[in-house]
Amino acid sequence: MSAAKRARRFTMSHEAGPTTVVVDQLMDDLAAIARDYQVKPIGEILPSLTQLQDDAFTLVETKKLRPQFARDLYLVAGVTTGLLAKASHDLAKPNAAVTQARAAYLCAEQADHDGLRAWIHGLQALVCYWAGRHTYALQHTRHGATFAKRSGGTSVVWLYAAEARSMAALGDFSGAEETILQAQDAREGVEGDDLDNLGGICTFGLPRQQYYAADALAWSPAAADQAKSHAIESLESHRKLGENYAFSDASGAAADLAIAHINSASPDLDGALTAIQPVLDLAPGQRINGIVHSLDRVSESIRRSELANETQAHEIIEAVEDFSAVTAAGPQEG
Repeated sequence: MSAAKRARRFTMSHEAGPTTVVVDQLMDDLAAIARDYQVKPIGEILPSLTQLQDDAFTLVETKKLRPQFARDLYLVAGVTTGLLAKASHDLAKPNAAVTQARAAYLCAEQADHDGLRAWIHGLQALVCYWAGRHTYALQHTRHGATFAKRSGGTSVVWLYAAEARSMAALGDFSGAEETILQAQDAREGVEGDDLDNLGGICTFGLPRQQYYAADALAWSPAAADQAKSHAIESLESHRKLGENYAFSDASGAAADLAIAHINSASPDLDGALTAIQPVLDLAPGQRINGIVHSLDRVSESIRRSELANETQAHEIIEAVEDFSAVTAAGPQEG
């Protein structure tokens, strides 16, 4: 590994400006980070991610930038900066997330890349959703849809799925159900684009789509059975991935399964606890912002349920509070 890092430094120090070799190195680095982002703690990803952003920005700012490499370099810079926006969100730094997202979108404009534009709108919708800014999240999903349809990538599925859960959060449950179906239909027409070729968090796979459907339906107690079905499908799909499963998406699906147990016709606290126990066991470095909010939704569902005064209900809520006290962002005050 040490020798490989030294070889990379040699490649990146080439003084003649960007070359095919340099661009290929950056693309390979980015694909590796995109894969790792879903399976490793955020702290392990950040050093490589910030170094890649610095390398990409340095190259696109150089006077030696050759036109034939400009689009690919802006793509690398845009995706890397988008991932740093996601990292800022994961670490509960919303202002930094917004700043990174703006810079990422500027790169998409410079590259004139519809797939990147759509993907960044998806990231911005995600940030707004977890910040409780659901109307803004809807705006991003809808603004990004036109770009996504032109790109032919899985971002179109992501934007429909994200739109569905924001609609549900705003109380439009019938609209959310229709949009979940639109996401399913959209997947049939996906051809793939540059973002999908990177893989990992840059593509929107079926396990994640199933999780988003569960997340949307979990907002409606009347849809508990459907939410449970989608959550179970997502968790089973993640298990099939083995060590390559996306721990954040799987944790979200587990939280939705717990909510479905609580909201069912026969509320089941045992089932809810069984669903979220693997989440509660996550190391602090994996306790990112979205997971913390997902578990908060579990606690809120318990508080609104007919079992709110049960001893086990209090124990689950306390376990969630303990989980949220030490996160990837560090110990929480209060």
